Amino acid sequence: MIDWKSPEVLAHCKEASGLFITIILGVYLCYFCLTLKDVELPLLRRNLRFSMIFIPYLIGRYSAAALSIIVAVWTHHDSIPLRVTIVRPLRSSIAHGIHLIWVKVLNSFTVIFSSMNISFRPLVLWKTVKPAWYFLLLLFLVHIGLGLAAGFAPKLEHRWGQVPDRGGPSRFAPGLPQIVLAFYIYTIFYDTILLVLTILGLSRENSARNSPLWIKLRIQGVQYLVAAMVVNIPMVVLGVLHLNSIMDLFFAAPGGILRRVHNL
Repeated sequence: MIDWKSPEVLAHCKEASGLFITIILGVYLCYFCLTLKDVELPLLRRNLRFSMIFIPYLIGRYSAAALSIIVAVWTHHDSIPLRVTIVRPLRSSIAHGIHLIWVKVLNSFTVIFSSMNISFRPLVLWKTVKPAWYFLLLLFLVHIGLGLAAGFAPKLEHRWGQVPDRGGPSRFAPGLPQIVLAFYIYTIFYDTILLVLTILGLSRENSARNSPLWIKLRIQGVQYLVAAMVVNIPMVVLGVLHLNSIMDLFFAAPGGILRRVHNL
């Protein structure tokens, strides 16, 4: 039977986690650069009129970008030359565990604003049906509240990235705070409700049922929900199992980042 808390297994887990995060960073930064032409560049060139709806889009997008960079440097900071300017303050923050505060907050912001982007459509579609609209608003506010609580949850053990020498003592955190697990479980439920109510809301409009826009929104919604499930469910399962502190967080930052790639 595998001893998930042994120094050898922890070393392999850290190596796998670092490789996974590096791949996700490359994918997201490529996506980020390719999609600058959709919103940011038109806004800067004044070809696109600024709207309040862009605020959650931009906050979630840049939160994911900052998160991916911090986590990548955090994972590989020992192998990056000290002369690289960005590494110096990050190494200091890593030594004091300050970087984990930013990781938690940015990850929560990424998830909150990704879901917020897809919440506007059902809110508009059901605005004439007050019980449904108030139900959606309640779910929306609870999601934000849980996300903020998870982002500012008690500090995780800052030695996550420090694998003990083989044969040495193992000192790791007792697992993810319950509020963090609750947030991701609720996010799965919330995203599913948003997709269902979006499809039902569009189905109420007879003229929209066979329109290309309706079909596109339905396909995009299903793709987003599947992507969210793929990253959220493993993260919740690993958090509950608590194999070790590295596996607890294996899908946390990558999951938040991947949500942005599939965000509508």
